[in-house]
Amino acid sequence: MKRFAIILIIVILLLAIIFSGAYFFASKTIKQEFAKLSGIENSYQPNVKCNKLEIDGFPFKFNITCQQAIIIDGDARFEIENIEIKYSFFSPMRAQISATSPLKYSNEFFASKQEFRWDTLKSDIALNGWKLKLATLDVSKFEFVDLLFGENIIASSDAFKIIIYDEGLDYDPIKNLTNVKLNITGKKIDFKNFDIESGELALNVTISRLPADIRLWGSEEILRQWQMQQGEILLKQLSASDFSKQIDIYGKAHLDSFGFLTGEFEIDSKNIVELIAPNFPVEMQPIIFGSKDENGSYSQSIIFKNGNIYSGLLPIGQIPALL
Repeated sequence: MKRFAIILIIVILLLAIIFSGAYFFASKTIKQEFAKLSGIENSYQPNVKCNKLEIDGFPFKFNITCQQAIIIDGDARFEIENIEIKYSFFSPMRAQISATSPLKYSNEFFASKQEFRWDTLKSDIALNGWKLKLATLDVSKFEFVDLLFGENIIASSDAFKIIIYDEGLDYDPIKNLTNVKLNITGKKIDFKNFDIESGELALNVTISRLPADIRLWGSEEILRQWQMQQGEILLKQLSASDFSKQIDIYGKAHLDSFGFLTGEFEIDSKNIVELIAPNFPVEMQPIIFGSKDENGSYSQSIIFKNGNIYSGLLPIGQIPALL
């Protein structure tokens, strides 16, 4: 029994040494990869730099903190105080991300300077192998501020949320194709330039027959593959409203065999035409939004077919093939 206990202790110590070595090797690898993003070895944009990179959470967690992050993409420069990524060995296919306000944006070419501010910003990403399970972005007390001439709050929202997930419906195990759903909601949205106060936003979209392997989503051939598999975009809801204004858009579309967008979308609105009238050509208003009915609402159908765009039966423009 004593000999067994000694052997057991030795085995545990060896496993602890191996695990510790693997943990610190992984930590070193992560730091090296971050260093490549900001060095001359990074031949791709954007360029990412952390003023200070910390990794803790030993033995079962990786808490990666990038302090004073700077991202440069051409003339665009982004600065953010803190980005934290949390990963656990007990949930190997899940990562939690949070960021500290603000995100500063500047562009030398366009001479622009803005800030994105928030109280809390959290993201949760979960995978099933290389198949997306769930990805969320949750932001509270969001503000978009222009800083070029003083401080001008362009838009704000009490709560903004994005959810992307695999529907789990109509999964094709042979071709490894799946349906992905996107939901976006915004609460108490203020947009002074468009006279919007305490507005609401809702988007509900399903994209069918996408590759289940998310590594293929960034491929240059993703659009062609999606077209060949007869994928479809189903816009179940795109609605925006405040106390007096409302717009709803819904419909579906796909790419035909020549790569032309093909589909139909319905636009229902109220008091939107009156809102944009000063900056929108009068002759285009009924073409896009339809005619006003007895209730003060507008309705119109926008159709895409064979590279043409129709307002009802009236051709109003063309769109090139997307492939």
